[in-house]
Amino acid sequence: MLSISHSLRSAAESSSLTLRPSKEVMKVGNWVDFLPRDISLEILQKVGTIDKLMNIQKVSISWYRICQDPKLWRSIDIQNIKDLPYTSNNIVKMAMNAIDRSRGQLIDLKIEDFGSEYLLMHLINRGNQLRSLRLVKCLNLFNEGLIEAVKKLPYLEELHIYYGKITYVGLELIGRNCPGLKSLTYNKQGMFPPVYFDYDEDDGHNFSNEAFAIARSMPELRHLSLFGNQMYNDGLEAILDSCPHLESLDIRQCFRVELEECYELSEKCFSIKGFRPPNDCTDDYEFDSSTLDGQIIHIGNEGYFYIGGEDDYHTENYGEYRINDFLGENVSRGRGGSGGGD
Repeated sequence: MLSISHSLRSAAESSSLTLRPSKEVMKVGNWVDFLPRDISLEILQKVGTIDKLMNIQKVSISWYRICQDPKLWRSIDIQNIKDLPYTSNNIVKMAMNAIDRSRGQLIDLKIEDFGSEYLLMHLINRGNQLRSLRLVKCLNLFNEGLIEAVKKLPYLEELHIYYGKITYVGLELIGRNCPGLKSLTYNKQGMFPPVYFDYDEDDGHNFSNEAFAIARSMPELRHLSLFGNQMYNDGLEAILDSCPHLESLDIRQCFRVELEECYELSEKCFSIKGFRPPNDCTDDYEFDSSTLDGQIIHIGNEGYFYIGGEDDYHTENYGEYRINDFLGENVSRGRGGSGGGD
């Protein structure tokens, strides 16, 4: 009960309301019962999604009734779940419950560590007005599932993908199915020094493919973040030529981009008010901004490649990755020479 009281008081204090209930009303479990419904709604809108589902609605009948109001579920935020005492299946059920309660009024959805095609299908089958979708480390969500979902998200304006498995193929199809997309985040872990493969790029692997996909399909973007991307100058140039409305562009840790080598490209970038260059400070980045360290030495058997400095070659510090994971935008690191991979 104390945690519930603290959550509600924090919500009330963060609102523009000034509450002065009597001592009797201050008792946990009944002080909100004395508030007008619209004020209670304003306070409870500031309480977290899981807290509303697992705590708030259980305090009293009036709180339970208020928690059925779809206004409380227009924004669903289920992130930072690793320390919560719930299984993944329980988290998915909570998310589905919250979506159901929105009754088609959901505008903003943020999920982390558990997103899947199954959850997105549940979302689109319930109807929604979704304008913003944030997916963080949703490693069970692939191109097909997200593409099928966005086809039925006609109002989507913002898509934020962090450390996912959506490839350049998925990005292009998303862009073609979301003509109103205004903001895209497609962030991953940076790598320095930049990785260089020892194969011929004629085999179809091109580190600027994601940039080209964005340039071909998202001309209305106003905000773009490609933190840690491996694109070259040609990919950046394609974006700038095809997305003339950009107001912010974050290419921090895009270490293949060499602005000092191209004055015209550099000038275009710095003309954007919210431009963050490759070597810009990362102190304000919300996730771990440490980089993978090393250079490609060679591609090994079964599609593995190895990353590490020259001093790490043939040592236990040598990193092992699956090349498809890397090109598919999720680097999965193993240790030593034969572990790694998925």
